[in-house]
Amino acid sequence: MLSAALLRSAPPGVNVLNKSISFSTVGATVKESLREPGTQLGFWVHFAVQFVGNTFALMWAYPYLQNAQGMDATQASAVMTTFVVVNVMVSLGVGKLSAVFAKHRSALALCFCGVIYCGWALMLLWPGEAPTPVVFIAVGMLALSYPASMLAFDIVRSFNPPRLGGTATGLANVGGFVASLAAIYVTGLVLDLQFAAGVSPTLYDAEAFRPAIAAQALVAAIGIIAVLICTKKVRKAHGPHSI
Repeated sequence: MLSAALLRSAPPGVNVLNKSISFSTVGATVKESLREPGTQLGFWVHFAVQFVGNTFALMWAYPYLQNAQGMDATQASAVMTTFVVVNVMVSLGVGKLSAVFAKHRSALALCFCGVIYCGWALMLLWPGEAPTPVVFIAVGMLALSYPASMLAFDIVRSFNPPRLGGTATGLANVGGFVASLAAIYVTGLVLDLQFAAGVSPTLYDAEAFRPAIAAQALVAAIGIIAVLICTKKVRKAHGPHSI
């Protein structure tokens, strides 16, 4: 309500870039933006980076922490609070890194992927229940996914004209949520299959979470491969030092 009441598209006397919007103009804008390799790269960077945080925080965090790591509700809540705090603390640093390493943002995104994925690996490979400090550290690593996924928007901004900025950003933003839905589904599917086959005695058996969470690596692999392919496309279109 405050935005509607107080914000304007442009200061007085400044021409608005898109004065009229119709289905035909939206379709044309989407097509034009999708043809830009930078938009494609932004989509896949968001896909590869953000899904980890979404899948953990929005769906599997509490079942995993309570059943696989033996935490009670209070401990799990403390872990999730840490997840949020790390998001806030890291955000400004990610913005600074994106500015300093503007010509290496694709590599920067992949480095973040490596750290984030290692957070899951740390918990999944730990024999039995991981010590509480280890869980907090690992979840802190997972929390990097939200601020690091903002690199995708910086990338699309760099390779699209201002009139396509909103559309390109929206297209990139879809990536992480597509991946999140896939990862959430794959995790639940593997849990269901293990229980149905009698491999695990309960649906949320502690050991059943290891292969279920590990199945998210399929989504991660798709994202990483696509980022590498699109990075080559951007460099071919805009120069070898463009990203």
